[in-house]
Amino acid sequence: MRCVKAPNRFFPKKEAAIIFLAGSIEMGKAEPWQEKLTSMLAAEDVLVLNPRRESWDSSWKQTINNEKFKEQVDWELLGQEQADIIAMYFDPKTQSPITLLELGLAAKSGKLIVCCPDGFWRKGNVEVTSNRYGFALVQTLEELHQAIMERLHGADPSVSMVTKFTQCYWCGSKEHDMMQCPDAAEAKIAKCWQKVAEELVDGDYIGTLRGEVNICLNIINYYKALSKAMDELADPILREKLRNRAYAIRAERYGRLLW
Repeated sequence: MRCVKAPNRFFPKKEAAIIFLAGSIEMGKAEPWQEKLTSMLAAEDVLVLNPRRESWDSSWKQTINNEKFKEQVDWELLGQEQADIIAMYFDPKTQSPITLLELGLAAKSGKLIVCCPDGFWRKGNVEVTSNRYGFALVQTLEELHQAIMERLHGADPSVSMVTKFTQCYWCGSKEHDMMQCPDAAEAKIAKCWQKVAEELVDGDYIGTLRGEVNICLNIINYYKALSKAMDELADPILREKLRNRAYAIRAERYGRLLW
């Protein structure tokens, strides 16, 4: 596990997932739940993004013209966009207006796991939003940790976040991905990417990501290979359609598409 705190820059390496800790931060009111949850995740292959800044100054004017304030907010927004999981905690001793804002931003993202204990002043709103959009809602930090573990590993390893980014499509090995497989001839890889490109243009992008592509490629190599495939497609019309489609889905759903 790696943990990066705001405002430090972060770069995904080979971690299975990025987890953003969204939630109550009010100094002097909110408990240090971020440290507790990070400790629970110490043995996992994840990058944890913690917005609780060591050098925060409550006297900073909260305006876009304040560089330090803007830096913090931009860091948090970027972290949530690039995260695979947004773990959110509402401390009952706080009102957490920014966390409520972040709940609205991420409600339909498919990334949210929310912990909202009894006593939080707007728990009813959180419950109704969870019921409508289907994100997980739990009561305690221990349950939040358990829900994250289930999301990471899953009851079925074939669909877990850990497995789907590290298993080789051609030989099944978990020691390398398709791009390093000695049994995968370049011709086969090129054929696979041509097939992916055609499916993306047909609009089956999300299904493709959740299917054969996600279980065979390391996530970083996937993005690199997809970018390379788009650049090298012989048909310029198909290439442009693919790129436009991919960018549209990126904006809508997948903030981690880095090409």
